[in-house]
Amino acid sequence: MARASEISMFERIASLDYMMDESSIMRALRLAMIPILTLTPAWASSICATVTVHENYPLPRVQVKVVSMLEPSIHFAATTDDRGTACVDHLPEGTYSVEASRGGFVNSMYYPVRVLFPRNKSLYFRLPIGEVTEGPILQEVELSGTLAEAGGAAEGVKICLFDPGGGNPVVCTVTNDLGQYAIKLAPRIYRLELTRQQQKLDGRTIDLSVPGFYHDKLKIPER
Repeated sequence: MARASEISMFERIASLDYMMDESSIMRALRLAMIPILTLTPAWASSICATVTVHENYPLPRVQVKVVSMLEPSIHFAATTDDRGTACVDHLPEGTYSVEASRGGFVNSMYYPVRVLFPRNKSLYFRLPIGEVTEGPILQEVELSGTLAEAGGAAEGVKICLFDPGGGNPVVCTVTNDLGQYAIKLAPRIYRLELTRQQQKLDGRTIDLSVPGFYHDKLKIPER
């Protein structure tokens, strides 16, 4: 009987050791299955441009320029690769113009382009091939940009351009809620007037005699 009791006791001890070992193994396995949390940086937004020519052929070596429309000193640039793609990364939130240009092709531009984190922007350009023609070419001035004032964007400002000796305006426009404006007209010297709610904000002569693109040339004088 004593011998049987000793054997039974040894069996119970061995079984207990086995259960402890099995429990330890299962606990280790469960711990191994717990995912390890890692912190990854929150990347800023990006603008990617894909540039093609006729028949969607990708166009490399195109300069893509991204300019803040509220602060033109903030600008970025990238060049398209063999797939015709270029990306400008890590952009602050804001409103931008995006222009694609390469020698021998007609420039193309998107504006305004609104960037809001965490969304990215994808733009598609198709650049026409620049053609050389004989005879006179009708050229024009494009005047565009964003009017700003101390409180932010200058909304509802009336912009009028007059012939220096004329009474009626050649063209007028009003800034939108972001303070943006865009005007196309013939190249010459004009008289400029900026008004809002019958209040004159600026009046001066502006030289637009050279055809081309004039960006953010208009400013509201500080008072």
